[in-house]
Amino acid sequence: MHPVSRPVAMGVTIAVIALGLVGILLSVQLEVGTPARPGPGFWPLVAACVVTGCAVLLLVTERSTKDYERFGSEAMPVAGAVASLAAFAVLLETIGMLLATGLLMLFWLRVLGRQTWLVSIAVAAAGPMVAYLLFVVALGVPLPVWPG
Repeated sequence: MHPVSRPVAMGVTIAVIALGLVGILLSVQLEVGTPARPGPGFWPLVAACVVTGCAVLLLVTERSTKDYERFGSEAMPVAGAVASLAAFAVLLETIGMLLATGLLMLFWLRVLGRQTWLVSIAVAAAGPMVAYLLFVVALGVPLPVWPG
């Protein structure tokens, strides 16, 4: 294990706080609503507040960095997952939920999960349909299903 220095750990924690604050600012630009009638900004606001609060708590209470490791090649799947989620967020509006979800699932299963092509394609084909039935049909979430 290669521990990181305290300034590096604090810098990462401060970066997470900044990211959480950006999330808070962006979510309040949407209609937040109430817990009984949440708007589109409600859950992003809750998530951003939790992330920010946890990072602040970590910054204030953490004194030892012995449990932290340097970012190395073994963390690349995590970076790939985060990058693919960012790509999914962009693609969702341009190519629609079904195609974006299928591509995300295919990438996660085949590249990150190292599943066979058969399993990856089968789940990536069926998964978006299940997500469509759950979110769009059953829950009435207004998602862009198709491009355009």
